[in-house]
Amino acid sequence: MKKFIAAMTAGVLMAAPAGLFGTSTDKAVPFTVSAADTAAAKPVLSLPDIVISPEDAAANRDVMVSLTVSDAFKKYATVEIWTVFDSRLTIAKDQSGNPAASSGDALRLLKSYLRPSAYYDQSEGKLVDLNGVRLIAAGTANYGLDGTLFTVKVTLPENVKEGDRFPLKFFYADKSTTNNNFANSMFNNIANDEAGQQMQKWVFENGLKEGCITIGDAPSASYGDANCDGKINVSDAVAVLQYASNKLKYSLEAQGLVNADVDGDSGITGSDALVIQQVDAGVLKQSDLPLGK
Repeated sequence: MKKFIAAMTAGVLMAAPAGLFGTSTDKAVPFTVSAADTAAAKPVLSLPDIVISPEDAAANRDVMVSLTVSDAFKKYATVEIWTVFDSRLTIAKDQSGNPAASSGDALRLLKSYLRPSAYYDQSEGKLVDLNGVRLIAAGTANYGLDGTLFTVKVTLPENVKEGDRFPLKFFYADKSTTNNNFANSMFNNIANDEAGQQMQKWVFENGLKEGCITIGDAPSASYGDANCDGKINVSDAVAVLQYASNKLKYSLEAQGLVNADVDGDSGITGSDALVIQQVDAGVLKQSDLPLGK
């Protein structure tokens, strides 16, 4: 009876919904292509950095966490992403035991499912729960978009204090990491061709930006000073443009991320760089930032 329950559990957790991927989930796509940095498409998957004051955390322990994707517009069709949240965080569940999460706008043209990040270790004969969300999505063409992949509510533990950190991470799932033939991290195009495999290799080797929930006071902004050198000039605009083009290669400090968002719209883009250039040229003053305040 125990073996039957274990086998049934493994099937429920690891089998993708029928017909979703066809035979492509029988094994992970082998990385036999050339170096990842030759990939034409270089998407970035990002988990958020969230700062919550101790007072706000005491008043409301629920936090919304979103996984986002950029630089991938209509370049992907099959997705399996495993996230792992700090074990002290409680993920909201529905009546079926799946994460009470919602798929985002980036997947509106694909069929998607949200499941626990859990697998049955066939060698050890045990269930492993990673305390995260496993996203599965697929479509009939490269209909995946940029934007939010999913959003889920997590609950902080009681009595959090200043300085507490709750990491939000990724897990690369394949047979070598799970001892399970059905666990496959994927981010591929519909053709599963060289371009798709290069993109997939890039994502899992270079394109994962992990996040964290931190209990503390959010840093005050010195708007326009993206590189945190105490000045506002063209170097800040360049730093913003580089960050917008490749968030992993040209990262900004946490304070820099706050300082760089100056155009009045959420997110850091080339528009913020243009505003900073206008400050450098004297067209705008730092006191005018952020625009629309």
